[in-house]
Amino acid sequence: MALLCVGMTALWAGLQQQTASWVREVEYFSEDWRLRQGRLAPLDPRVCFVAIDQPSYRELYSDEERARDPGLALASENWPWSREVWALAIERLITGGARVVALDIVFATGGRGDDRLRAVLEKYSDRVVLAADVLAGESDRGSGATLILPPSSILPVPQNRHPLADHRLGLIKQYPDLPGAIIRRTRFDGGPEVGEVTGPEVKAESFSSRILHQAGIEPRIPSPEGLHRFRYAAGPGQAVRLVPLHQILHTPSWEANYLTNHFFKDKLVIVGPSAEIFHDEHRTPFGENMLGPEVHLNILNAALQNQFLQEADPRTSQLLTFWAGLTAWLLTWRFAKLLQRFLVACVALAFYGGMVLLLYNRSDLLIPIVVPTATLCSGTLLGLVWDFSLAWREKAQLRRTLERYVSKDVVRELLDNPQTYLNSLVGVRKPVAILFSDVRGFTSMTEEMNAAVLVKQLNEYFQEMVNIVVQNRGRLDKFIGDAVMADWGSFVTGGTRTDCERVVRSALEMRVALERLNTRWVTEGSRPLAIGIGINLGDVIVGNLGSEVKMEVSIIGDAVNLASRLESLTKEYHLDLLLGETVAAQVRDLCVLRSVDLVQVKGKTQPVAVFTIPTESGEGKVVPGWLPLYEEGIQLYRRREFQKAADVFARARLLCPEDYLMQLYGERCAQLVAQPPGPEWSGVYQMTKK
Repeated sequence: MALLCVGMTALWAGLQQQTASWVREVEYFSEDWRLRQGRLAPLDPRVCFVAIDQPSYRELYSDEERARDPGLALASENWPWSREVWALAIERLITGGARVVALDIVFATGGRGDDRLRAVLEKYSDRVVLAADVLAGESDRGSGATLILPPSSILPVPQNRHPLADHRLGLIKQYPDLPGAIIRRTRFDGGPEVGEVTGPEVKAESFSSRILHQAGIEPRIPSPEGLHRFRYAAGPGQAVRLVPLHQILHTPSWEANYLTNHFFKDKLVIVGPSAEIFHDEHRTPFGENMLGPEVHLNILNAALQNQFLQEADPRTSQLLTFWAGLTAWLLTWRFAKLLQRFLVACVALAFYGGMVLLLYNRSDLLIPIVVPTATLCSGTLLGLVWDFSLAWREKAQLRRTLERYVSKDVVRELLDNPQTYLNSLVGVRKPVAILFSDVRGFTSMTEEMNAAVLVKQLNEYFQEMVNIVVQNRGRLDKFIGDAVMADWGSFVTGGTRTDCERVVRSALEMRVALERLNTRWVTEGSRPLAIGIGINLGDVIVGNLGSEVKMEVSIIGDAVNLASRLESLTKEYHLDLLLGETVAAQVRDLCVLRSVDLVQVKGKTQPVAVFTIPTESGEGKVVPGWLPLYEEGIQLYRRREFQKAADVFARARLLCPEDYLMQLYGERCAQLVAQPPGPEWSGVYQMTKK
C-alpha cells in the first residue's frame, strides 16, 4: 500500500511540476473560491469613480438648464462628445480638491475640443493621467507586432521621443487568465511586449501606477515588474461610491453636492464608462462582469493598501504534496476500519481547507489546494479500494474454503448476516423440510470394492447430489457415512410450501442424476448404486451443536428423526423415495402421489401416512394407468373390505406385474381374509426397528 501512495504522490507531484493546464485551471477556481469566502481588501477612502453612465439626465434636465449649462449642452450631443466635456470635468474635479484625475478613455484620434483639453492637461500636468492601450496587430515585419494607441492628437510627441515616455500616460491593458479570461493579476510596468517597441530607455507604466506617481505615492507592490495577484475590495458595483458624470457637469448639482463639502478633497478619481453601450466589462473571480474602471479602482486600492497575494514557491508546493501523500499512507496504516479512515480523511481535508483560508486571510499567501487535495483524496481512495478489494478477495476465499466443509447457507449467514447467524447459535425453533438419502448395501461394498475406487465413486455421487441440493436452495447439513442430510428452511426459506416443493424437486432430480451416473459407472465397469430417500416436514430446533473441540450448526427434533425413519422404510417397501404426510399435503398440486401405508415408526405412538412418487410420473403429473385401481384397493383395505381389496389389487397387478406394493397388499389381504382381525385393527403397520 505504501508503494501505491508513493506512486500516486509522484504522479501528482509530476503534474504539479509540469504545471498541467487543467491543474492550473482548477487551481484558479480554488483561488476564486478563497476570494469569495475569505477576506476582501479594505477600501481606501481616497479612491473614487466618476461614471459615464446612461445619458438619462437628458430627461432629468430641462432645455433651459442645458442651455444655461455648457457642460450639459455638450454632453447632450451624440457620442463621441467634444473634448471640452473632459476639460470641464477635469477642471472642476481638481478645483474641488481631487489629487489626481485619470481618464479611462483612449483618445486614439483627434476630435472637437482637442485644444481646450490640451490646455487643461498642460495646466494640471502633474495631476492628470490619460489612458493608452496596447493592441496586437500586424506590421511589415510580420504578425504579432504591438500597436500602441496614445492620445497623440492631445499630447503631441516631441521629436525623438516615444509617446509612452510622457508621465501622464498609463497603459490600461489587462492580463486575464485563461480559460474564461478572468482578471486576477495585473502589471505595473509596460510588460515585455511594450518593451520590444519602446526600448529599454522608455519606462512605460500601467494606468494605476501612473495615478500613484502623479499623486506622489510610491506604489506598495512587491516589485515593479511581473504579474501580481491582487486582492479585490468588493464585487461588481460595490467597490466605491459611483458619482454620475452629469452631476459634475451640472453646475448647481456640482456646487451643492461636491464643491461646498469638499467631497473630492485628496481623492484619486478615475473617470470612465459605466453605460452598457461602451461594452467595457471584464470577467472577475466573482463570477460577474465588472466595469473596466472598477477593475482599475480595485488595482489602485490594492496598491494603496498593499493587498497583494503571494503564491507559494514550487518547493513549498512540492512539500505540501508530499505531506498529502504521507497523510494518505498514515491513514491506511493507522486506521484499519474503512469508515473510520474515510471520516479521518474528511477531517484532514477540512483542516487543510481551513489552513488554506487562514493563510489567505491572515498572511496573504496562496498555497495550492488542487494537487495536495487530489493527492490525499486519490491516495486515500486508492487505499480504500485496495483494502476493500483485499477484504472482498479474502472473504470470497474464506467463503469458498468454508463451503467445502459447511453448507453454503451457513456460510452465507455467517459472512453476510452475522447477527442472524449468531441468533441461530442459541437455538431457534422453526418449520423445516428435511431430506435423508442413503446408499443401499454400502457396508458390503466397503468390504468387497477397492478403497480408492469406492472413494472416487462415492465422491462423484456426493458431488452430484450436493449440487442438486444447492441448486434448489437447500442446505447441506452433514454427511453421515454414505448418507446425505439436507434441509430447506433452517436458514434460507421461501415459505413452507416453497421449501417442500424444493425438497421434493431435489429428490426427483436425484433419481434422474443417479440413473445417469449408474449408466456411466456400468460402462466403466463399476457397480451401480441404489439409494433410499426420506422426506419430512416439521418443527425443529436450529442451533450450534457440539463441544468446545468441534461445533456445527445442525437441526434436531422429532421431524428429523421421522425423516431418518422414512429413509430406512424405503428398504421395507422396496422404494427409493418416501414422503411424510406433512410434505405430501404441501406438494399434491406439484406431483402425483401414491399412498404407501400408515406407519407407526419406532419411538412414536401416532401413525403417519406415508407416500411416494411413482417413477413413471417423472417430474410431471403423469398418472400411471394402474394407479387409480391401486388407490381404490388401499381405500377398501383400510375399510376392512379385504376380499374386495384383494380383487382390486389383483386387477392392478395385471397392469404392473412387478410392483412390490401390490404384491405386499395382496398377501396382507389374503392373510386377513383367512384370519379376520379384531375390532382394534386400524391398518397401521408398526415398525420395530430404526
